[in-house]
Amino acid sequence: MEEIGQAIIYQETYIVIKDKVTVAAFTLLSKQSEWDKHIWGSDISSRSLYIHRLAIIPTYMKKGIGRSILTWIQDNEIDKEYLKLDCVSDNIKLNNFYKYNDFELVGVTDGHSKYQKSIKKN
Repeated sequence: MEEIGQAIIYQETYIVIKDKVTVAAFTLLSKQSEWDKHIWGSDISSRSLYIHRLAIIPTYMKKGIGRSILTWIQDNEIDKEYLKLDCVSDNIKLNNFYKYNDFELVGVTDGHSKYQKSIKKN
């Protein structure tokens, strides 16, 4: 819980509001957390942006909100080359969501699928 609180304080957690209702939230880190270092190994170059805790209210799922969030991140990030995230490997629905959104499965560490996507602008 401490990590979540810090992400809010440092303005790394975003909420999505539709018709005055909070429908989704996610955390975007420009530097690796301890968890990221454990899952991905140390990224000294800091060329990646890490997505955590992407959550959508169930009644708003399957309405394109998750895809819109990922697109917004890609369209608004100019300093990084990759988007990286992880999710529990046996969550088939979530793994399929990331694959459908063109993330590449690059491995599994401690039961977590690791996905990345190039967002480098030419």
